[in-house]
Amino acid sequence: MRKIGHNVYVHQNTKGVSTVITFGKDADKVVDGSVYSENEGKVKGQSAKYIKRGNNDDKLLKMHLIASKSVNKWQLISTKASFIAGWGLGMFTPKLKDFQEFYEPYLSNEFRDWCDNLDLFEYLQAAAYQLAFSNELNVRVSIGMDGKVSGLQVIDNNEIRIDELKGNETTVKRFLISGKFGFSKSVKREDCLVLPAFDPKDPTKYPESVIHLIKRIPMQKFTGLAEWWGTEDWANITNTVPDYYESLFANGTFITHQVSFPDDYFEVEGLTEEEKKAEKERTLFDLADTLSGIEKGNKIIVTFSRVSADGKTTKEVKITPLENPINDEAFMKMLAIANQMQASGHGVQGALAGVSFGNEMGTSGKEMIVSADYMQDFLTFFDRGILLKPIRYAQKIDGFEVDKVIMVKRIQSYTFDSTPKNKDTTQK
Repeated sequence: MRKIGHNVYVHQNTKGVSTVITFGKDADKVVDGSVYSENEGKVKGQSAKYIKRGNNDDKLLKMHLIASKSVNKWQLISTKASFIAGWGLGMFTPKLKDFQEFYEPYLSNEFRDWCDNLDLFEYLQAAAYQLAFSNELNVRVSIGMDGKVSGLQVIDNNEIRIDELKGNETTVKRFLISGKFGFSKSVKREDCLVLPAFDPKDPTKYPESVIHLIKRIPMQKFTGLAEWWGTEDWANITNTVPDYYESLFANGTFITHQVSFPDDYFEVEGLTEEEKKAEKERTLFDLADTLSGIEKGNKIIVTFSRVSADGKTTKEVKITPLENPINDEAFMKMLAIANQMQASGHGVQGALAGVSFGNEMGTSGKEMIVSADYMQDFLTFFDRGILLKPIRYAQKIDGFEVDKVIMVKRIQSYTFDSTPKNKDTTQK
């Protein structure tokens, strides 16, 4: 047993698994043994210093709001996540035939049990969404007392920050985890769970650590940057469309009827001027209530005239329905273009996401299958590599079927009379 801080000790067994032991009033707090030795464990009152996400550390929250206000952003993100996750995880045996590598499915009840024990279905879904949203994956790896992986927990990217690099550090060593990031301008260090970075060379070095993976986009050294973030301006344009139409209906630009009264319609003998005025108001209000329909949605126009359009004197009330087509073709074309630009930024065809842009939903089944195949075979290659890396680390740590390869199963589509019988079904 070794003392690493004030009332904090660490015990390491022969398998390299460490147990942190604390005493005193702070004994119930979560402690990271790899960093607790700083300042003898006295870390209260310190402001956390970390790499921020955007100028105000709220970039992810800002993009989440844009997606949540959009009619189709989350559907596009969800579709990308679904293609990343494919048909779930599978185990395969690598083979070589005619100098070409291929993978043969390996059915194993033990593999299914191993996936269930680590709850990899939950992991797969959460990881795919994090990648589709921000091109970044952070996984908390837990090592049990037996030296094997006891958990792979996907951390929401908004709840994790990279601790500041110290001295001559050039690689990430520590992470701060807190639900306050992005919502608060200043997050205290004692409000964060501090975990070390996972060490691939010594994977069981820490009982708890973080695997941090991003798409290596140029100039993005530490945090992820999703391609669809470049559609922010287009998204803001399309997100204002509902406000436009809401104002359009509420402020009454749709005139549905013209009601024409003779000038002397309310000139009834025996009534005072006040009674005539009251009768006129009651009639007009009742008429508007009958013809307006949806509250604030439709309007009527009332006119008073002695002579009709044909030059004859009018004696009766005339109600004329008016056609009110939405004559904003140019506006709708602009909206369609904005939606197409957004889909392009996600790398997802609108038809695959169940979102109609122009005549996309009129594409044939064959075209959709080709698009789906292209999506999963080419546009998710790096995403799936990131998603699988923590799982393959766990496989190595546990020594589980190390001669086999864990991969994402390919989504299969079949169209009668168009799909060759010998179509390659190798998982990617």
